[in-house]
Amino acid sequence: MADFSVLLGFLKQTPWCLTIFFTYLLFLQLWEVNSDEVWVLGPEESILARVGEAVEFPCRLSSYQDAGYMEILWFRTQVSNVVYLYQEPQGRSNPQMAQFRNRTLFEAYDIGEGSVNLHILSVVPSDEGRYGCRFLSHNFSGEATWELEVAGLGSDPHISLEGFNGEGIQLQCSSSGWYPKPKVQWRGHQDQCLSPESEDITQNAQGLFSLETSVIVRGGTHSNVSCIIQNPLLPQKKEFVLQIAGLSMLITGIEQFI
Repeated sequence: MADFSVLLGFLKQTPWCLTIFFTYLLFLQLWEVNSDEVWVLGPEESILARVGEAVEFPCRLSSYQDAGYMEILWFRTQVSNVVYLYQEPQGRSNPQMAQFRNRTLFEAYDIGEGSVNLHILSVVPSDEGRYGCRFLSHNFSGEATWELEVAGLGSDPHISLEGFNGEGIQLQCSSSGWYPKPKVQWRGHQDQCLSPESEDITQNAQGLFSLETSVIVRGGTHSNVSCIIQNPLLPQKKEFVLQIAGLSMLITGIEQFI
């Protein structure tokens, strides 16, 4: 590092134009010293976003300094997969990934203090994965990474009577719009677990899961039957209770919190 007391004494004896030049060099050297102590901060933990909603990716420098002149990049997995690029060089084609076009909102209210935000709109299951942000200037480069998890709470299940057989009543429970793959349970009297007769879970082109599951309720063994659907990432479940009296049924639906 330079001896700044000697340098400042030298500046007092030089013409004003040279003084400006050496002052600029001194500023650059001071910046380089400080930049070694600066790093990039992103979300400290993984982010959980709901399907169809927006998610925010905050990113900032560890010290308060103007980032308006920097290139700021949000990326997915690696820097070549561009989610959003701020201060794009003129004449450069837009490298943004197709799946994020018209779905990003950049906030630069506090860019003068080194803090920015990116919003991704209308989250879909395919957005799930690892993300990062990078600050870049002529003498500084730093980045932070984090995980995005996506969860979708499906529709209210539809309960239907499939028919009667020698063993009892066959019931079917169906629902759609779940992510990730939901867990399904049938329960009977005194919360007894019932084995499903069938279970079919499929995934559509948008990545959302639909399910159909059936159970046979044997006559006289259960006063009520519940179809319970649980999202493994959310503190919510959807439980639909069938109260059975002989061959008649009263069907009620309840959305519950664990």
